[in-house]
Amino acid sequence: MGRIFGLTIFLFGLVIVVFLYRELAPFWSKDKNGMIYYLWKQDIEKLLLYQKIPKEWQNIKTIEYIPLSDSAKTLLEKVKAPIRTHTDGEYTLQIGVDDWQDKEYLNLLVQYHLIDSKTGNTVWELDRNLKVKAETALQNTSVSGTPQPDVSPSASPKPQAPRQSNPSRKRPSPSRTHR
Repeated sequence: MGRIFGLTIFLFGLVIVVFLYRELAPFWSKDKNGMIYYLWKQDIEKLLLYQKIPKEWQNIKTIEYIPLSDSAKTLLEKVKAPIRTHTDGEYTLQIGVDDWQDKEYLNLLVQYHLIDSKTGNTVWELDRNLKVKAETALQNTSVSGTPQPDVSPSASPKPQAPRQSNPSRKRPSPSRTHR
């Protein structure tokens, strides 16, 4: 009985070590591509957790990558989005990626554009920023350039531009009543 219990504890510990290694290995190896993939996956999981991704996301047939720079093209040859596709899906996901380096971070702009394959209509759009620190790979996400530290990310359909008022048009004053 004692051997079975000991073996069970050992196997359970082994499973935990393997799981942690798989999740943390990109950080230990300092592999930039592994860190980017892990942070991208973590960001998508956060969006799913906060229900900021539409239901059509589960029905993606193809993913089209659109590198917005030569360095992003090189990156996309090594790192693909952690998103599943389905052979019987009805939607195409276009992913635009741009990257730039500042003093401390490799910054990635990831633009999602979900399209109904039959009609060509846009279903959903979202921009995300990922920051990968050279030594420790930190993540800081934001939506459309607005920082969102430690809060749920806000994803919404394509934002509408504010309406411009026409200054030459006279508006009735609030005190007037029309009969």
